[in-house]
Amino acid sequence: MTSIIATGQLGDHRIRQMVIDARPDEIIGRKSKPLASDVFSKYLPGVHIWNIDTESQFRLQKKYFGVAAYIGLVNSPKISKKVFRIGRWLFGRGEIFGCSTGLWSVVYALEENPEATVYVSGVGLQGGSHWYRDGVFNDDTAMKDRILAPRLPEREKRRVKTTDPVFSELVGVELVEGFVLD
Repeated sequence: MTSIIATGQLGDHRIRQMVIDARPDEIIGRKSKPLASDVFSKYLPGVHIWNIDTESQFRLQKKYFGVAAYIGLVNSPKISKKVFRIGRWLFGRGEIFGCSTGLWSVVYALEENPEATVYVSGVGLQGGSHWYRDGVFNDDTAMKDRILAPRLPEREKRRVKTTDPVFSELVGVELVEGFVLD
């Protein structure tokens, strides 16, 4: 099993503990700091832990979402923020973060398991309360996910199944009910 975590969430002890309790074979940290290995290596010796840089993440998103992956540059409702993001990116000082960690995990699973069915649960495509903190799942990120997820290639959509009716309807993938992972 692989755990993929936005390294910005590593400060939340509940998130860290859930990953430790899951006892994954591999942990991938999204973003650059703090390093996932700094946090988990003492609790999970022998687990393969690595961080993926934003450029590599973006290349994978482009492979699955095409030019729509660039939505990360212009997803803000404020014109000034859009111009600022594009300018920073053009001059090599900005990054395109693209989709949420949840949606990126789906893309990663598709890439790493080209012949397998990928089951999706808990990847919300709308802003609102986040289950692990008092804050809010960023509406900009939810908007990006709602734009990107339906753009998965049809051959990949056939391999995705979900327990979430909203995800099923918006993305156009099969809804499975009563699914329990052993």
